[in-house]
Amino acid sequence: IELLTAYIGSGEPEPKLFPTTHLLLGLAYQLKGDYPAARRELERVAMLSPHGEDAEAAEILLQGL
Repeated sequence: IELLTAYIGSGEPEPKLFPTTHLLLGLAYQLKGDYPAARRELERVAMLSPHGEDAEAAEILLQGL
């Protein structure tokens, strides 16, 4: 979680990797049991890439919350 959060806030992340980064962060929060944070990150994926593969994966994970 710390590494992904640091990457997002680094000022140099690849914009095309934002959805994947938020997807992984949402999954990490879900595994940690922090469901509100997981939901926030997974919903952000849909905002960043509504028609991408990451959005589909995020939707599946959201259904499990």
